[in-house]
Parts: sequence; structure tokens; C-alpha cells
Amino acid sequence: MEYVYAALLLHKAGKEINEDNLKAVLQAAGIETNDAKVKALVASLENVNIEEAIEKAVAAPVAVAAAPAADAGATEEKKEEKKEEKKKSYYRSERYRGNYRRTITLTEKCEADKIKADFKNGVLTIEIPKTDPKPVKKIEIK
Repeated sequence: MEYVYAALLLHKAGKEINEDNLKAVLQAAGIETNDAKVKALVASLENVNIEEAIEKAVAAPVAVAAAPAADAGATEEKKEEKKEEKKKSYYRSERYRGNYRRTITLTEKCEADKIKADFKNGVLTIEIPKTDPKPVKKIEIK
């Protein structure tokens, strides 16, 4: 989120949103930069009218949660979704609030016991190593 804030600061100051300026703002705030995140953000904002996006975000209606019912023993899970998809250099963002589960079916061409997952700064990174292809057995025809 701090990357987006840095981009908004640059926009508010009338500065160009590019990789160097974005890194400078983040480093001035004491944040260690990730080059991939910086490039992704700059690419995703390339053809975006930020003023228009801010106006749409402010004008969007906010759902108000209903008051809890008298039956306090009943539990209800609330789930909110937000999906974005920008295609030029391809940017996709999914946000959920509440509990959710994402299932990925793996083929037998990956090493399931060596899968690594890391959740840092709101970003889930999953590494799925591929297996080496098995050599094809050649059968001689006589």
C-alpha cells in the first residue's frame, strides 16, 4: 500500500510518476524498495487518469452493515470483494475481506513437497518448483 501512497504523493506534488521518483519517495520514508513492485505500479498507472480514479473512489457508495439481530448465537460471515484488471502491461488485483480459500489444482509436473509460500506486506508469494521432465523410454521395434 505504501507504493500506492508514494504514487499519490508524487501526483499531488505534480511530479511525474516514474520508477526513479517512486523509489526516491519510498526511500525517503525509510521503506526498502522492491524493483518488481515499483515497475508493476508504474506500468499499471501508465494510462490512468488519477484524478478521475480518485473521484470515482470518493463517489462510490459505501455499504452500511445492518445492526446485529437479537439472536446473538448465530454467526454470519461477511465477505467483500474487489477485482481490478488492466490489460496493457497486465495488472490484476483481488481484494477480499473476511475468510476465504483459494484452491489451486497442481499437475503432477510440480514438486508438491517443495512448495514455498510467503506472506509479507499484504502480498502472498507462492513458489511452485517444476519437476525435471522424465526421459522418454525408447522401445526398439524389431
